Amino acid sequence: MTGRTVRLKAFPTGRTNGEVPLFTLYLYPTSQADSLLVGEDTEPSLLELDQAPRLQIPLSAVLLFQTYHAGAGSQYYVRADQGPVRVYRRRLEEATPDNEARTRPAWQMVAQLDE
Repeated sequence: MTGRTVRLKAFPTGRTNGEVPLFTLYLYPTSQADSLLVGEDTEPSLLELDQAPRLQIPLSAVLLFQTYHAGAGSQYYVRADQGPVRVYRRRLEEATPDNEARTRPAWQMVAQLDE
């Protein structure tokens, strides 16, 4: 939908993954009363939408963010252009000489909020 915006909020769970605090990640589409649970991960940081082409993300994405710790993490993007709000994720490994030439993992849909 044109003009739809989505806010990301992260709430501490009180648990850790080793020494890293975990957060519950929610999206709040401005056009809907419901929130969308994305999942549990480390603290997210927003990315600029102009990074979409470099990250192999459709230009129709309305939000980009990542979680990161010790060289590994996940990248996320949100689409809200046609139909339901959808969240996609790919997990990234720490770059090493053995894996830096590999292609990035494929994107997988991890959450959807029906209208």
